Amino acid sequence: MIISNRKQSFGAKGATIYTDAFKCIISTAKAGLFKRLSTVINGAFYSTNPIRAMGKILYVNSLDNDNRRAMHDKIVQLLDEYGENGLSLDRAIDKLFSELEATGSILKTDKMVLP
Repeated sequence: MIISNRKQSFGAKGATIYTDAFKCIISTAKAGLFKRLSTVINGAFYSTNPIRAMGKILYVNSLDNDNRRAMHDKIVQLLDEYGENGLSLDRAIDKLFSELEATGSILKTDKMVLP
């Protein structure tokens, strides 16, 4: 279930997803003052380190910020769908990255592996 998906300051977007399979936070924001928008997927866990970066998406330079925010919404929708279908966050990110790389809108994806 998508708990929230809203605009934040400086053109950023943030979303929270809670499913039976996983909980995660997705943020699309600038990594620095003169950087373009990128997306980070954080897993929410019940442990000593409750929020961990699980993946990062860098978009192709030709994709403007409005389209990057639209990609954020698509990522939120797909991750929610995968979680509702019982995929773990790790497997959902793998599937998401495969699908997005096939569209040609993604420059690079980085998956962070849990220790």
